[in-house]
Amino acid sequence: MDIRVTSEIGQLTKVMVHSPDGGIGNVPTSKLHDWLYDDIVDVYKIQDEYSRFQILLLLFLDTKVLFGADGKFVLRKEDKKTVVKPNELKLFENNPEKQNYFVNEENIDEASVLDTQFLLQYLFSKYKQESIMLIESICSIEGVHDYRKKDLQAIIYEAHKVKKSNPKRSRKLCIDAVKTLLTGKLEYQLKNGELIDLTEKDVCLTGEDAKSKAEDARFIFPPVPNFIFTRDICVTIGNHLLITKPKFYIRKREVVLMRFIAENYLCYDKNNEKMRKKQERIIDVSEDDDFFQLEEKDQPERKVNYEGGDIMMISNRHLLIGCSERTSHYAIQKLVNRIFWENIETDEENEIDIISVIKISEKRSQMHIDTVLSHVREDVWIIHSPLSEVWQNEQEKKLWYENRYIDDLTQKSENEKLKEKDVTIFQFYLGKEGKEIKYDYDSATDEKAKKDFKSKFKKIDFLLRADRANANQYVNKESCPYTHSPNGLHDLLEQISKKEFGQESVKFILSGAGDPPHDGREQWTDACNLLILKSGVAVGYDRNYRTAKHFNEKMRGDKVSNYPNFIATIVDANEARFKNTKNTDNKDMALKHILHVEDLIDFILDKNLDLDETEKLIESIENTLILLPSNELSRARGGSHCMTMPLYRNPPKTAK
Repeated sequence: MDIRVTSEIGQLTKVMVHSPDGGIGNVPTSKLHDWLYDDIVDVYKIQDEYSRFQILLLLFLDTKVLFGADGKFVLRKEDKKTVVKPNELKLFENNPEKQNYFVNEENIDEASVLDTQFLLQYLFSKYKQESIMLIESICSIEGVHDYRKKDLQAIIYEAHKVKKSNPKRSRKLCIDAVKTLLTGKLEYQLKNGELIDLTEKDVCLTGEDAKSKAEDARFIFPPVPNFIFTRDICVTIGNHLLITKPKFYIRKREVVLMRFIAENYLCYDKNNEKMRKKQERIIDVSEDDDFFQLEEKDQPERKVNYEGGDIMMISNRHLLIGCSERTSHYAIQKLVNRIFWENIETDEENEIDIISVIKISEKRSQMHIDTVLSHVREDVWIIHSPLSEVWQNEQEKKLWYENRYIDDLTQKSENEKLKEKDVTIFQFYLGKEGKEIKYDYDSATDEKAKKDFKSKFKKIDFLLRADRANANQYVNKESCPYTHSPNGLHDLLEQISKKEFGQESVKFILSGAGDPPHDGREQWTDACNLLILKSGVAVGYDRNYRTAKHFNEKMRGDKVSNYPNFIATIVDANEARFKNTKNTDNKDMALKHILHVEDLIDFILDKNLDLDETEKLIESIENTLILLPSNELSRARGGSHCMTMPLYRNPPKTAK
């Protein structure tokens, strides 16, 4: 598969997701925090809200999927209600377990929205031995008893045994095997060489023994309720995949499943069967070989953990990495060296030669950097207001009378003040020396010389250092577009827009419009965690209405669409949705840069748009925040950015 991502804002054309599976409904209250949840969620309602997200993705990435053979939109007005119950979307199947799911074996390579559950089902039906090995690995990690492992493996053996004679049963067996890996619930048991379905009633039994075998179904390991956040487990960097190493045990199975998908599908080389698994396109890092020798008290300093929410391919030569609650400093050291070393294709002229590390406080509310910032457009960012030094300075001016005494009384050193900062920025640059060693390594034919070049490369200090006495300028780093150390997060993002996207001015949208306590409340429900469908078109949650209004304010005057009746309809819907007072004197103040996905669907249905008309409408939408229903989705503690793993983006038109 052709994978390539070189920005956060290029037009998205292919993405991998994971629909909320039944495992989310199996999270016990006693395990909430261990399994990284703050509350239990209604599994049926979260699936319904997520279905709207899927429809939105398909509208922008693969519109034709949403139109049937009769040329009509697959949803019907009578099926759409404020609260949709399970299975009400009968004309469009978005459950990967169902026969008429919108992706199948024939169109999988052309599909724009790929679900991990469907991919696993597809691979289980195609590769028997690899699937058996995957189950072996997972059962070993989870400490599953040998006879339960054999029960699970027997499902795969049976699926391939009856593949030709009974393809329907074979498909169901693959689906059920994947369900067990996701939910932990074993639904088959091997008895006397026969595979018994524990979910069916035993009609041969009578009297007190006549009971459902469903009572025998058991949980052999925990579910993976966080797999919905695919971005955390895998990140596309240029034409490579970075498989992550999560901090918490509950997410380890997700990594094994994602690597299985990467090796057997995403990095599958169809043109060379002998080199089917092109593992050179898969990147990961781990602890040092001698990590086990360290005393337990010393191991935390050398621990390697990193998650995809802390890694953003921000331009064709620049990567952002967050140092946070979930990503350790030692992991960053290894990632910097590894990514600079790899020959990652971004475009014909550039490679990744700049890595900016954003160190944020280790808080549950900001577990990754994508929970506090998103790149919306070449010249637009959204940021959690307390992390902006510009916002902080404005707040300090309001309290200048108090602060002028406090600073003097505390008598803190500059180093102490630096440690207390909410954000600290470090930048690394590959530089001339690193590029020359890489070139010499690629040119060398002698293995000893190659080893020496690699060893020499590992010893390079890539950190950009500033001369504090000389206006904070970087020293001795030729050809680097960054000439001075960023004063903070606001300054770094502004520099990126100016130096790498050629923008003269930069706009910042603030969580909760920068007004306490709403800035923190809305950041908690992922106001800053946005997926960008194309430059200027973002996806967020409808409960963060102050952030949405600030988005509208910052985009005021920019084009929304060339369909006046569409804009008028959306403005009317927003005034009702936001209970906004109409502004007849200033049309630019209208809430036209906010679009709820329900209103978009309603417009397509009300106007009876066909495929061609819908595609033109979608293409015309610009500079808009599209809102998702989010009562349950937001309680899972992740936004649209977390829930998507882009596989391909077109390069931004204005990237240098």
